[in-house]
Amino acid sequence: MSSIVGKGTYRFYVPDTETQQVAFLGTAREEGYKPGEGTPVTIALRLKIQNDRITEAEQLVFRPQNNLSEEPFLPF
Repeated sequence: MSSIVGKGTYRFYVPDTETQQVAFLGTAREEGYKPGEGTPVTIALRLKIQNDRITEAEQLVFRPQNNLSEEPFLPF
């Protein structure tokens, strides 16, 4: 499990008033193997709103491909 430790500089919001949804694409920094070293990641988020409440949420985090020759190697 990883934690977001900082905001990135890219932010793009896509509101859809007809379907009451909003999407966000942006960058962030995620804690890496070494504390204090944030790894850049891309985030995609979608929220659906009904009756002033969030009824659906989807989140994707795109991480750079790991170099398998570096330690520690954690197979999934």
